[in-house]
Amino acid sequence: MLIVITRDEDVMEWASSPESGADAWGSIRQLSAGTQSDANREMRLLLSQVQSGEPLCITGHGNDTEVGDEGSHPADWTWTHSQLAALLAELGEDYIAPILMEVCAETVTDFAAHLVLSLEKRNALAGVWVYGYNKSISIRHPFPKPVSLDKNLELYAKQVQ
Repeated sequence: MLIVITRDEDVMEWASSPESGADAWGSIRQLSAGTQSDANREMRLLLSQVQSGEPLCITGHGNDTEVGDEGSHPADWTWTHSQLAALLAELGEDYIAPILMEVCAETVTDFAAHLVLSLEKRNALAGVWVYGYNKSISIRHPFPKPVSLDKNLELYAKQVQ
């Protein structure tokens, strides 16, 4: 499943275009919540539909410490790595598939690295590989195929211990 966590129309249009490669992730879902609590509730609902062996891609805006909508408008939503880890932990101990954070980052200690540490603090998703970038990526960056994440030289992989 691919979950778009922003209302940025450019990101939404790219994820739904055939050239993006997003279809390799199966169903594409778009958050449409109005408030942070609505976004949390909607994200929980979408995550509850992810199967234990189904790769998960989360795309939107981001940096090393938070992901979500761009900007700081009252209706924008964001998650820190700790907050997203709490939501992802609900995937359950049977979840074994990779997770790709298709968001921008700035350093080697990118969002995915922080997310792995937050999952470990929660004793959640042990053994799961989390992939991310340690650089800015274009909104029109092609989505890598889930089956070849470990071969993609742009991505950095971290395993939850």
